[in-house]
Amino acid sequence: MQCCCPRGGLKTIWELLTEIGLGQYAQIFQENVIAIEHVQYMTDDDFLSLGVNVIGIRLKIKQACQTYLKGIQSSPVVSKFRELANRRKRKRNEPKTEKGTRRIYVGWKHWTSKVYKMVGPNDDGGKQMIDVPKDCDFEKLQKRILDVYFPGGRSEAKGLDLENLNFFITGFSGHELPKLEEYGGFTVGNYFQFTKCSPVRLYLHTSYKESGRTAPLSCPPNVNSTFIDDTSEDELPSLSNLSRTRNRVTNRSQSSTSQSHIPTSGVAIERRLGQVLSPPMEVAQNPAVETTATNNESSDE
Repeated sequence: MQCCCPRGGLKTIWELLTEIGLGQYAQIFQENVIAIEHVQYMTDDDFLSLGVNVIGIRLKIKQACQTYLKGIQSSPVVSKFRELANRRKRKRNEPKTEKGTRRIYVGWKHWTSKVYKMVGPNDDGGKQMIDVPKDCDFEKLQKRILDVYFPGGRSEAKGLDLENLNFFITGFSGHELPKLEEYGGFTVGNYFQFTKCSPVRLYLHTSYKESGRTAPLSCPPNVNSTFIDDTSEDELPSLSNLSRTRNRVTNRSQSSTSQSHIPTSGVAIERRLGQVLSPPMEVAQNPAVETTATNNESSDE
């Protein structure tokens, strides 16, 4: 029985043999569940067992199956897939070129009554990403960040004009950016080399001129300001102090655990009560105390 429903638009072995004028063999191939892709692996003995005794017919069937399979492999979908695969392969083999820009995450903090507070997206603030050339110096970097939050010198959402504000740029910790004199001066590329981290976060700080806040905290020497997360000037405790503190806490915990035991027997309760009440009783029975008390009473009389 002829199969008239191609699988997914592909030809069956029945249809292929019929096209090349060998339809008389289609029934035997289909009965043995031989598909087009199986023919290339058939041996001469396999063909003989199917009754295909003529060598020329065997070659004709094999050639027809190979040509059909190559045509499927060269379909537009397969060709596009191969093209993309080859493009990715070439891209991997190409020497990597260093990018000329660096990506920086920036934010905006405005001085309130006591602290610098982050300005949210609803007020033209929020965290933004900018791509800056590596050779960009500090002045150009500052102008680029100002243009993000004060396009044309004004923030419409906050109603602030840049000419009425003090402003400065800091790292993540609120310290000023380092001068990087040992790197030949400040550039974005040198700053990335100095911080050795990603991503890099910078913050624009603004305040009204009458507030008197005009400069960031000075950056400690030889310290990566990106990783400083505390503006306190207190020194960190030494490891020995931490060890002693840990021992005191442990001893205190063990002591509280041992004292938390509640006696249950009558003797233990009486002994515990005796320990608690013994100091007042000893004072009352102390002859020196009694003598002093008697003398005081006599002098009063």
